[in-house]
Amino acid sequence: MRNLLALAALLFLIVPLQAQKIQFEHGCNYDHDDVGGLLTLNRPSDEARRIVDEILAAAAEVTAPRKYDMNFRLMIADVANARAVEKDGIRYILYNEDFLQQFERNSLTRWAAYSLMAHEIGHHLEKHDFIAKDPALRHRQELEADEFSAQVLARMNATREQALAGIRSFDTDQATATHPPASEREAAIRKAYNEELRRMDAIEAPPETYIELNQRAFTKNRWNLLKGAQVQAVLNEETITIRYRIPQALPGQTVVVCLGSTDDKIYPTARADRTVSGVGEFVLYEPEGSIVWNYNLDRFTKLEVGKGGMLKAMVYDAYDQPRPPSFWKKMSGPTLTGLGAIATGIGIWQYVEGQNIYQVYDDVRNPNDPVYAEESRADRYARANDHNLLGQYLTLGGSLSLIGGVILIIETSNHQKSYLDALCWQNEQFLLEPLLSAPVAGATVVGFRITF
Repeated sequence: MRNLLALAALLFLIVPLQAQKIQFEHGCNYDHDDVGGLLTLNRPSDEARRIVDEILAAAAEVTAPRKYDMNFRLMIADVANARAVEKDGIRYILYNEDFLQQFERNSLTRWAAYSLMAHEIGHHLEKHDFIAKDPALRHRQELEADEFSAQVLARMNATREQALAGIRSFDTDQATATHPPASEREAAIRKAYNEELRRMDAIEAPPETYIELNQRAFTKNRWNLLKGAQVQAVLNEETITIRYRIPQALPGQTVVVCLGSTDDKIYPTARADRTVSGVGEFVLYEPEGSIVWNYNLDRFTKLEVGKGGMLKAMVYDAYDQPRPPSFWKKMSGPTLTGLGAIATGIGIWQYVEGQNIYQVYDDVRNPNDPVYAEESRADRYARANDHNLLGQYLTLGGSLSLIGGVILIIETSNHQKSYLDALCWQNEQFLLEPLLSAPVAGATVVGFRITF
């Protein structure tokens, strides 16, 4: 292992500092046959060097009965993805820097880049012949490189699904003169991965942790279709996977899936690079689904995102999504409260006025008293009674209106708070840009964009 790492270090020290142009005729692209042409080579990035170093270190631990010798140079070139080539007895691994970064994001795992680079390294460490014309031999070489990639990723503690992420990112289920179909390559990767695990005497996947989601999203969010649902969130070293089932999904129902956070500093992003899978899509009648968030790609740590009760999983009916209180609802509460307060005030005044009028009636009992010269005792009683009854009616009605208005104000405030809490985005940095026309489980998906 020490010798292998020393050779790797020596490799990077002797890489030319200046760009150079070389005409290549033969080699292996990860997913197709086109390998010829004049290419300009440049020094590799530190990130690519680190990936290759880690692959070589894991390769030294692979228990297959063979010994690998370091025999290639790593360079940046204008190639489609990654390519193993040979020229004048010198072996190269050429890769596209932009593709490698986007490939990692589109695959939702950093292991996709590892599997792609390990495949090309495998070609060289196995000393494959790129000039061979026999399709059967070329297919066998591709499968050997895939098997090597699977063994290395198993040694690096990637899961089987992560080991398959690279090949699954290409639509290559069509055999060519040099490459077998993707289904055959997947089978080879799966078999080699499992065999390496058995040699390691290990389990098939690293341990996962279950985390608690924000319960308010399932109890207080009036629009969330996941109320009462069984929702499971699994945290591993790279992603959080949330699996859900809508309790009462209706045939033909269209839903939109959201992922949010109660922490303003920790927020999932759903951009066109699909950092979050399964989010922002309008899906026709899909009662079960999953959300996958690669928090590593958003520059968060496992400790930061693993806090219980932080993430919010939400599924909305496309025609009943979170809406703020209407203008009339916002106005009705204060209006009822104001009218109720006025009516109550007038009612109290009427009641007090009636009591004042009645006070004379109660104090002066002689109907012939001069005080009754302009208004009889009976009329005074009747007028006091009218004020008293009107005061009671206005006070009662005004109090009910006042209470109703206060309740409506509180409910409107809760509605507004629930609406803000139910939004799919968290702050001004968030962009929601799902891929357009992406098929999901055979259903039609309509993409949309929300930008702040």
